Amino acid sequence: MGIREPLVKKGAGADKGFRWRGKEVSRVEGFSDAVFGFALTLLVVSLQVPKTFTELLETLRGFLAFGICFALLLMVWERHYTFFRRYGLQDGLTVTLNGLLHLHAWRQRDALELNASERMITRVAILRNLLMAGIGLLSAGLARVLPLHLVGIAGYLYMLICVVETLHGHLEGEASRKKEDTSNETA
Repeated sequence: MGIREPLVKKGAGADKGFRWRGKEVSRVEGFSDAVFGFALTLLVVSLQVPKTFTELLETLRGFLAFGICFALLLMVWERHYTFFRRYGLQDGLTVTLNGLLHLHAWRQRDALELNASERMITRVAILRNLLMAGIGLLSAGLARVLPLHLVGIAGYLYMLICVVETLHGHLEGEASRKKEDTSNETA
């Protein structure tokens, strides 16, 4: 049994403003889990066992970067998990793209019968993913143009992820509050 099955059964990650359409772990999800697992394994395998105290200190210096990379991969995995729970899409385009998934779900909003709150949350998720991709592209571009002795500065752009996540939490919270206000008015 993989890690997703118990999470799905417990409803882990469910949000108040979104109905879950995906109940079962699909083949594309299982494959994606294997890809994420492989990426995490490569992070661990790239670490070598230190043979001297100096090598141990050098390895420990890189531990923070390792932890951050690990956390970022888990964050992407969690978004993937939430996407498949929210939309339950398993069509050919979803399997092919598996990266601009929220945009595809947005295009299917009528067929999925997304309500106003779910539409807002989907739009916010699209914005969030575009901003994340933009941060990566900006960092890569900056690394490309900076002189070699300053190239490490490009990595600091990833701290913008905190800003994006804060913005996302605020916007998703607004969508949830609007849904509650609307349901209270109709009650």
